[in-house]
Amino acid sequence: SWGGWSDCSASCGGGTQTRTRSCTRSSCPGPSSESQSCNTQPCPPTVSFIGTGVGGSSGRQIDVDEGEPTTLSWSSSGADSCVATGGFDTGGATSGSVSIIPLTAVSYQITCYGPGGATSSLISITVYKPNYSIGANPLRVQKNDNSTVSWSASHVRSCLISGPGLSHTDYSATTRSQTIKILSQSVYTITCQTYLSPVSQSVTVNVVPAFQEF
Repeated sequence: SWGGWSDCSASCGGGTQTRTRSCTRSSCPGPSSESQSCNTQPCPPTVSFIGTGVGGSSGRQIDVDEGEPTTLSWSSSGADSCVATGGFDTGGATSGSVSIIPLTAVSYQITCYGPGGATSSLISITVYKPNYSIGANPLRVQKNDNSTVSWSASHVRSCLISGPGLSHTDYSATTRSQTIKILSQSVYTITCQTYLSPVSQSVTVNVVPAFQEF
């Protein structure tokens, strides 16, 4: 007698399943197993959809700087056409790439259609606006008096804080500071690197004449 059919080897696109026959006699004519096709319906399309920023961030969830050019690339198999939502046009192509410049957080989606149905893929982009600042208190001192230089930065790749008596590469969103003896007019600058180009800000501490009595 024949046993039941095995599970199909594929969920779509054509697979095979087999069954075997048990024989209770010493000899049974004919085959001891047989196979048949199964799940012959077309598979849904496969879709690859990747975002890549010029700074190297790549994948389906990426972080980019404000104004950073970003490439969206897609390819598919088993699709007749693909359409996009979020602000760009595929022209129906089943593979290709476009360059966009996201200014705010945004999501893009590709949906590809084929004989087996439709498949979608989503990219989410977080856009960071570099924040950086530097200040001094007080801004006017007499020679050899102290002024405290303060700085902070976030959403940047690196920073250099420089000026007379000051050289740091450490920074954080929480303000950091250093008290410095001012000998002459002094300019303090924070220069931060983004994926695009350096950004900077400066503050000047001036020396005022000491009052003299006659």
